[in-house]
Amino acid sequence: MPDPPNFPEELLKRREEERQFLTQLLGGGKVEPYVIPVSIKAELRKYQQEGVNWLAFLAKYQLHGILCDGKDIT
Repeated sequence: MPDPPNFPEELLKRREEERQFLTQLLGGGKVEPYVIPVSIKAELRKYQQEGVNWLAFLAKYQLHGILCDGKDIT
């Protein structure tokens, strides 16, 4: 959808930020990669990094969530 004529720059920026948020929220595979700010002596597996990315996304937008490993539920 094209931007309306004479749309203020501030609103265009906000619109793009909201698009990015919705794209990441609705398409979990599109969440921005998160770099852990401290050194760890381990290499995360792909699913672990995806979990970290998702939690960082939630924190960025002040949302709440948890991760769990369903295979250990009895």
